[in-house]
Amino acid sequence: MGLSSANSRTHPTGISLLLASLKVFYRLAVPGGLLLFLAAALMRYGNGVFYGAPGRQGQFYAPLILSVGVVLSVLLGRTRVFLALIFLLVTERMLDWAVPQFVSPDRTLILDAIVASLFAVNLLILSFTGDSSLLSKRTQRHLAFIALQVVAISLLTGPFGAETAAVSGSSLVTPHLFTWSRLPQLSLLVFALAAVVMAVRLVRRYESVESGLFWALMASFLAFKTDGTPQSGIYFSTAGVVLVLSVLETSYLLIYRDEETNLPNRRSLLNTVRKAGEFYSIGRVGVDNIKQLINLYGEAQGLQALRMIALNLTRVAGGGKVFRYSHQEFVVFFTDKSAAEAVPLLDTIRKIVERSPFTVRGGHGTRLLTLWRRKKDVELGITISIGIAERDIDRPTGNYVLQAAGKALDRARAKGRNCTVISAPSRVAGRSSDFSTRVLSVE
Repeated sequence: MGLSSANSRTHPTGISLLLASLKVFYRLAVPGGLLLFLAAALMRYGNGVFYGAPGRQGQFYAPLILSVGVVLSVLLGRTRVFLALIFLLVTERMLDWAVPQFVSPDRTLILDAIVASLFAVNLLILSFTGDSSLLSKRTQRHLAFIALQVVAISLLTGPFGAETAAVSGSSLVTPHLFTWSRLPQLSLLVFALAAVVMAVRLVRRYESVESGLFWALMASFLAFKTDGTPQSGIYFSTAGVVLVLSVLETSYLLIYRDEETNLPNRRSLLNTVRKAGEFYSIGRVGVDNIKQLINLYGEAQGLQALRMIALNLTRVAGGGKVFRYSHQEFVVFFTDKSAAEAVPLLDTIRKIVERSPFTVRGGHGTRLLTLWRRKKDVELGITISIGIAERDIDRPTGNYVLQAAGKALDRARAKGRNCTVISAPSRVAGRSSDFSTRVLSVE
């Protein structure tokens, strides 16, 4: 592990820009945006799919869906979604029943606006917190915070709440610019700030729960905007469905995706291999000297290095799919490619990693480093070793191929690391010949 030169910069092509734009669109719009669009379209053109002449049938959808979501989030241990659904259920019940029952008509709109603002603030707070146990002190504090807000809103229904209601309903700019919304300008400002912050975080790093919270905010905004109509309950129901889907997606990802690198995990690899055809190849990629980096600079810097390598591996040509196999090892699975065809593809990635410096920012390090060194940025050259094997008549299952690739990886490390080794069919094992300028041999 040594110093290395900086990368040569590449200019994005039109296709890469298009793919990046589609990725951003996906992060923002799927599945929450799609569900919200479908709900709005069905209410507008569905000829009473959700509600009709008999009455406000939509008022029963929201409590039912939100209650089911609360139970599901508890069973799957998704605390943030549980808290969001609890507040969503409380908010929907207050707007649909409590406020109309106990507040005079002239102050109902202002109380709705206060509830809407608090709802946006709560979802924004949840987007910055992590999941914890349902019995943890953090969860208990948040539940107490929700209860406190309910009490505060109840107090605002009294006579001394008139002044607060008047302030909440005041205009910041010309009122006629906001005739499209029933909410006061202060509430619109709170919603806008929450939406912008959550959208920026979602674009920077997609997570299913953050996506669910963002689109629950959007759906609830439409519910507040249309309060007093059947559409309000449908929009709250849509917010609940979005959050429930985020719970299911998160649970799936916990089973089949590596949380640290966001790559498919070992379980996902085994399922992929099990469903594969009769001809494929596997490359096992080991990170050289990652333990030394962690010992010197800590777990956080080691994780950043692993993420950098994972990102480079995902750019492999030829349709290779990347998996996190173990703490310091990845697997690249090629469908319908021989080991010989996979060699140049993976060796190109090896060279890219070799030329890519990893920078440890000043201030990171362990006691093994001197104080002056910890204060400086350090550039490290991280390398990878690769072992490749293919399925053949003597390796009929994925386990045999993985073992063969693992032996080839061990040989690459024995040759001095930072090299690619291809495993020959087991029936001719033992034959060996170098056929590349960089140590690249047949096992």
